[in-house]
Amino acid sequence: MKACEFFWIKPDPEVSNPIQIQQFKVTEDYTEGMRIDPAIVPKHQVAYFDYSPQVELCDVLFVPTFLIQDEIKRVWKLYEPKMQTKGVQLFARDQEVSVAPMYWCPVPRQSDCVHQHTQYRPDGTVKELYVQWSAIEDHAVVQVAGVREPIILISLPVAESMYKRSATGFVLQPVHLV
Repeated sequence: MKACEFFWIKPDPEVSNPIQIQQFKVTEDYTEGMRIDPAIVPKHQVAYFDYSPQVELCDVLFVPTFLIQDEIKRVWKLYEPKMQTKGVQLFARDQEVSVAPMYWCPVPRQSDCVHQHTQYRPDGTVKELYVQWSAIEDHAVVQVAGVREPIILISLPVAESMYKRSATGFVLQPVHLV
């Protein structure tokens, strides 16, 4: 792969009304308002949401944790067959509504791949990400270890596969590979 072929998957700022998941369960305590670590998400669970025609059922969600829709999970598993996923079946609170999307919380391999050129904001979050190519070259989906916020990187083939399926809810930021 070439140096421009990995991307940081981030929330799409154009999504104004993403689905709001309620009664999301975890196996340990966590700080309210912070993203939930996939390690404390149970293997399978049911959660709920308030449906309205304005709710955007995106293929990728970032709150309360990183979640991918069923079809995106199948794509990711093609590239990372050993990656663990945890199921989240959503149901609308209104029993008259038959919308019930299936999401998955992926648990990608973590990699200590942050290069020394990475730039940080004053609050400790990553401003400009530089990644050591040798630490991620054998994977298509990787979670960056050792940073304050959850950062998932995907390879160009994974990104192309997602775009071919018109996946929504995310934007891709190229990362600097060193």
